[in-house]
Amino acid sequence: MTKTRMTKAPIIAPPIERLSYKASEAAAALGISRQAVYQLVRNGRLQYTRLAGGSILISRASIDAYLASGTSEAVAG
Repeated sequence: MTKTRMTKAPIIAPPIERLSYKASEAAAALGISRQAVYQLVRNGRLQYTRLAGGSILISRASIDAYLASGTSEAVAG
C-alpha cells in the first residue's frame, strides 16, 4: 500500500489596506505629480503627518475625501 502525502495549499493573506502613503505614492494614486501633492498639502486639501526626518505621510482617508470631493482644481502651475 502506497501512502499519499497530502499537502496543504499555501495560505494567502488578503492585502492589508494602508492607512497612509508617502507623497510619491499619493501622487501615483491621484495621477498627479509629487509637486502637485505638496501644493494640495500647502492649500489644506490633503491632510498629512510630518515625520521626524521631515518627510510627510498622507492619510488614506484624506486621499479618499479629496477624490470624493470631485475637485479637479488640483494645482495651478
